[in-house]
Amino acid sequence: ENSDLPELALLLEELMDEKSDILKMNELLSVIRNDKNYFLLCAKNKGRILGTLIGIICYDLIGSCLPFMVIENVIVKKVGQRLGIGKKLMSAIEDIAKTNGCRYIMLISGIERLDAHPFYLRCGYKSEPYKGFKKMLIT
Repeated sequence: ENSDLPELALLLEELMDEKSDILKMNELLSVIRNDKNYFLLCAKNKGRILGTLIGIICYDLIGSCLPFMVIENVIVKKVGQRLGIGKKLMSAIEDIAKTNGCRYIMLISGIERLDAHPFYLRCGYKSEPYKGFKKMLIT
């Protein structure tokens, strides 16, 4: 909901240590809602956002041309960690990927987020034999 944007912005700031533009978030929220390939999930408890992630379905031209999903901006507030919230978010987005016929899901985690890496491994994601690359176009 649009009224959740200030709280969502604060949570995302914990992830990237960068302030989000609430007005731009407000604009993009309607774009995301109207794009069948975007999925913004938020876990809430008593009306408060405890975790979030975004999944994006991408088209592929290899083999039988099955789509794949990219997951970004995965974060659970410190007070919500180790309560199963992240697992529920990941499970929900995986269900969406399966429902949409995705061949695989990929995500990139910052190398310094050592506390998050065991979580992704427990969720069934492998870091080998892959190596992620990311080129920032705007800093």
